[in-house]
Amino acid sequence: MKKEILFFIAIFLIVLFIVTSCSEKEPESVPNMINVNEIEDLASAKIMAESKVITKNELPADLAYIADIRVPNNMKLTMINEIYTKSDMTKEEFNVLHDHDFLFSDDNNRTISVKVSKVGSTLRDYFFQSENKVSTINDINVVISQFRNRYIETFTVDNYSFDVETTGLTLIESIDIVQSLITGIE
Repeated sequence: MKKEILFFIAIFLIVLFIVTSCSEKEPESVPNMINVNEIEDLASAKIMAESKVITKNELPADLAYIADIRVPNNMKLTMINEIYTKSDMTKEEFNVLHDHDFLFSDDNNRTISVKVSKVGSTLRDYFFQSENKVSTINDINVVISQFRNRYIETFTVDNYSFDVETTGLTLIESIDIVQSLITGIE
C-alpha cells in the first residue's frame, strides 16, 4: 500500500512539474540597448521657417501629453512654439505647420527641447555627422548622439517624428524623457 501511495505521489509531482513547465509564460520584454554616437562638431544650417508661441490650451489633443512628460525635478515647461514652413517657396506665406517645439528649463541652465512633427523629420538649425548606431528603447529604434554636455535623440513612433535635445542632463535623464514620450503616444 505504501508503494502505491509513493508511486501515486511521484506521478503527481511529475505531472505537476510538466504542467507548470509548459504553461504559457509572459513574454520577457527586450531590455533597452543603448549606443551613444559621439559628435565631433556642429555646423550651422539656415532654415526657412517662422515660429509662433502658443499656450498648452492651443495644443492639438494628440500632443497635449508632451507638456506634462516626466522631466527631472525643478524643470518646468517654459514655452511651446509652432514652427511653420512654406508650402510654396515662391510665396511669402509660411502656412505649413511643420513642428511643435516644447522647451523646458531650470535655474541651473539645464534645458530640454522636444520637437515633434507629423509631416516628416523635425527641423534643426544645425547639422552634424555621427555614426548613427541605433539604440533600442521600449522596442523603438532611437539614434542617440552626444556633443559635449548635450544629448540629441531622434526617433519615430506612429508617424510622429521626435527630436529630443537636452543640455546639462545625464544620459539616464535623457533616456527617461524618451521613454516618457514613447509610452505617452503608444
